[in-house]
Amino acid sequence: MPCLCTVITGPQLEDRFLVDGGADCTVLSAELIGRLGLSGTVGSRLAGVGGTEGSALVQTTLEFKHDAGGTAVVRGEFSAFTNPGAIVMNILGRDVLNNFDVIMSRPRNEILLLSPPHRYVIHSN
Repeated sequence: MPCLCTVITGPQLEDRFLVDGGADCTVLSAELIGRLGLSGTVGSRLAGVGGTEGSALVQTTLEFKHDAGGTAVVRGEFSAFTNPGAIVMNILGRDVLNNFDVIMSRPRNEILLLSPPHRYVIHSN
């Protein structure tokens, strides 16, 4: 299920990210990096279901809007594919997701990323 995230470095762009709890790291698409005008240092080859691809490492900030009107911010060095055909959507991996409690509701078509002081309680009827 995709979620929306704002990427901030130079221009502020909102883009879709696939939430992938099985991915070790967050990976930005070559298309997004091009729109941001970012260049990075040479990274390692990233491996996934589709094989391996070259990557670059870029410094940027990911911003998540929350329902109270504020934002949760994650700054860091993220991988980016250098091949425009490698992925069609950015991947939000465990390096970012580990900062949150992640709740996925298929019936409601929602992904909730909770960080302190927010919390959740499960009730049974």
